[in-house]
Amino acid sequence: QLHNGLTRLACAEAQQALLVHLSPLLTAEEHALVKQGRNAPVSAGRRHMQKVYRNATAFEVLLGHLYLNHKLRLDDLWRSMETWLKMEAGLMTESSPPDPPLVQG
Repeated sequence: QLHNGLTRLACAEAQQALLVHLSPLLTAEEHALVKQGRNAPVSAGRRHMQKVYRNATAFEVLLGHLYLNHKLRLDDLWRSMETWLKMEAGLMTESSPPDPPLVQG
């Protein structure tokens, strides 16, 4: 059961959903990175899957850039992703108290 849950989160569709969730929180620079990542050449077998794979690639580009250059920002976005994932998994509701922020200020 744990394996099935984890593979659902590691797929391109889940990465695309996380990108959609994060989009309103992104800065102009981060949006530019996402756009650049989305425009990268991606070999997807089925034409209808190309959009999903392009968005998943954009998500990975964003996380990679933040990991290498802005770890505190990545921590902030990770907190948001973690909350969203818990809600999607039914482990948390919108009325649940949020986790405290990692970075103060």
